[in-house]
Amino acid sequence: MDYTGTYYFRRKITMSTKQRNKRIFAIVLAIGLIWGIWEWTKQRDAERIAEIKEKENTIVGDTVVPVTLSDTSGMDLIEIDSVKMLAAFQRAANRYSQAFLAKNAEVCAEYALPAMIKANGGIDKYKNKLNAYFARDPIVPDRVIAGPVERIGPKLDREGYGHGWYCIMPVRRYVTVDGKQMLDVQHMAGQTLDEGKHIYFIDITGMPWEKIEQVMPDIDFLVKK
Repeated sequence: MDYTGTYYFRRKITMSTKQRNKRIFAIVLAIGLIWGIWEWTKQRDAERIAEIKEKENTIVGDTVVPVTLSDTSGMDLIEIDSVKMLAAFQRAANRYSQAFLAKNAEVCAEYALPAMIKANGGIDKYKNKLNAYFARDPIVPDRVIAGPVERIGPKLDREGYGHGWYCIMPVRRYVTVDGKQMLDVQHMAGQTLDEGKHIYFIDITGMPWEKIEQVMPDIDFLVKK
């Protein structure tokens, strides 16, 4: 009687131990699979972002081809928004650079910061100043290429709310001087406060930070990276 009871008790404990070991093994296996899937997903997303950056660097004619949303599956919302803003900034930069090359003050004024227009006495006076600058500028570039975007990001407050998107990109001006082609590389900053509906640019080449801060103060997080 005691022997049977003891044997049953030991057998029950043995069965429970085996079951517990199986459960532990199953948990470890599941964790391993989840970690593997997470690593694979992270690597895949990194490869997609790199591919998007590569597409963005493709130059066609005198413009940079904007990125597309054709392959953003698996990305989080910030990454998808970054792709959208990359495309919006690049399209605007292409139009702006070609307008500058054509000396089109009307289009160039569309991308001027409201603060700059106000400081110059309004939109009409600002356009007049642009036309005057174009008329006296002795150097006419052969090509002007803006982009690709080097830095981009949303301005977030301490609670995580966004207050516009900002970017920094190079502007390459190819000019011919005394029969020799020269390359002048400058940088401009971009801003949009309404998800790309209105985009503004400012030349920040050699500009002191104090002056940049006066006209585009929220870009500090991007400039000081």
